[in-house]
Amino acid sequence: MRQPNARNVKIQDLSYLVRMFHVLLTLLFLLTSVRSSLAGTTCDAVDGFDYRGAMIKKIPVSQAYFYTITRMAIDADGAPNSYHPLDKGIDALANAGFPEGNWKAILVENPTKSDEPFVQTGGEFAGFFVSRTTLQDRSLALTDVRRYVDSTRVP
Repeated sequence: MRQPNARNVKIQDLSYLVRMFHVLLTLLFLLTSVRSSLAGTTCDAVDGFDYRGAMIKKIPVSQAYFYTITRMAIDADGAPNSYHPLDKGIDALANAGFPEGNWKAILVENPTKSDEPFVQTGGEFAGFFVSRTTLQDRSLALTDVRRYVDSTRVP
């Protein structure tokens, strides 16, 4: 096994930054596209009713209802670099409920130590935890990061 040196670490850090920059550019593009496509549209919807603080709107002459929100949540679960024991993943360990919360719902348990999350032992993100997604390839082992949807590749 090749020992990491300063150059390898810098290359990995640069690779990580390039991937994060790509994700941010993609999100910016999507947000800009949605905003510009909505700017020229009109909506004939009328206020329907308030449901737990959200104004439910109704489209006239139909049974369709909808609501809008002003905030968005981004979830990194499933990405091979989402969570790290030293909290240097692309998502905070607290968002996985680790160490005090219900982390077993997000992070894969270590098969030999069920009180600890499983740490990837090989590959580009060795040392990172494996996190679950609802959509899975059940033909792969629970500890195989490829079993879960990589949220850096599939939004």
